[in-house]
Amino acid sequence: MGNQLPSDDAGIAVGFVEGKNTAIAFVGNQSFTEETLFEYGSLTKVLTANILMQLVNEGSLHLDDRLNKFLPEDIQDQRWEPITLFRLATHTAGIPNSPPSLSSVQLAERGIDPFADYDQATLYQDIQETKIISIDKWKQSNYSYALLGLALSQRTNVDYANLVQQRIFG
Repeated sequence: MGNQLPSDDAGIAVGFVEGKNTAIAFVGNQSFTEETLFEYGSLTKVLTANILMQLVNEGSLHLDDRLNKFLPEDIQDQRWEPITLFRLATHTAGIPNSPPSLSSVQLAERGIDPFADYDQATLYQDIQETKIISIDKWKQSNYSYALLGLALSQRTNVDYANLVQQRIFG
C-alpha cells in the first residue's frame, strides 16, 4: 500500500488522462507522490453536489429544505432543524468530518475506504448520536455529504449508487 496522508496536510493532486497519455501534478504538500493514497470521498462530493443542483433546477427540492424532512420520523430531532441541504453542501452544518462511529478510527486502520462496510442502520444510529456545533462556521465534513446523499436518495427513491449511475454516468 502507498503512503498514507494525514488529513491536515493541505494540498492537491491533479491527474490528466487523454488516451494512453497521463500526467499528474502536485501542489502544496511536499510529501505527495504517485503512491499517495487519498480517500475518494472528495470525488463523490462533486457528483453529489451535481445531483443536488440538478434536483434544485428541476424544482424537486430546494437548498433551504431541512435535513429532518428526509429522515425517518423516529430519528427526526429538533437539533437537526437548522440543518439545510445548503448547509450540508457548503460544510456549514456544524457537524464533524466523520460520523460518531468512525470519529476515532484513523484512515490507516480502516484502509483507503473507511466507509466500505458503513450501512444505513449505522448512519441512522450516527444521526441520533451526532453533536452539532458551530453552525455557519465552515468545517470540512465528509459526513455532511453522506447526509446529503441520504437526502437525495430519499427524495428520488433511488439508492445513492444507482442515483449517480442514472444522473451522472447514464
